[in-house]
Order: sequence, then structure tokens, then C-alpha cells
Amino acid sequence: MELKINDYIEFGRLFDGLIDECKDDLIELQNEKSHYKEILIFFGLDRPEFSIEQMECDLTDKEITFSFYRVTQDANESDNNNTVETVLIVYSMVLSEFTYFNFESN
Repeated sequence: MELKINDYIEFGRLFDGLIDECKDDLIELQNEKSHYKEILIFFGLDRPEFSIEQMECDLTDKEITFSFYRVTQDANESDNNNTVETVLIVYSMVLSEFTYFNFESN
């Protein structure tokens, strides 16, 4: 049996802790690095509505990948599928900063 450390990490709490630690830098540099502004908006407005996608998160010696999702209740008579929105955020362990933000809606 092979234990996987990622199965034991609470990525949601880790993300929230990193945001708290980096918040001043995110605010100060948000005009220079657009992904900082997107992360601040996500954390401030949308984070409570999103769930962590544990199986898609990853921790390596170089970076932490956070994956969040939410399912909107926008199905209707002509389209019975709800929209799934995903957010992917990467934190570099080497640089000690957030390096990537991506939002997708399907």
C-alpha cells in the first residue's frame, strides 16, 4: 500500500493561510501582476461559494496547485445542465508567491 501525502493535506485551509500571509504583497502589487488582482477578487468575493477539489490539488517541493469548483444552478428547460466553474491557482514554493490564476466556466 502506498500512502499519498496529498490525501492528508487540507488544501482549503492551506490556501486560506497562504492568502493571509501574502495579502499585503497581493494588495501592493496587484497593479503590476494581474493574477494578484484576480486572486484577491476570488478570495474576497467568491471563495466562500467554491469548494476545494481535493483530487486536483497537488503539493510538490516546487509548487502547490489549488483547484476550486462550484456548480451554478442555472439549468433551464432548453438546457438542463448546470454550469461548472473552476478556478486553478498555483503558489510557487521557490519564489514564495502566487504565480498563476485561471478561471474556467463550462
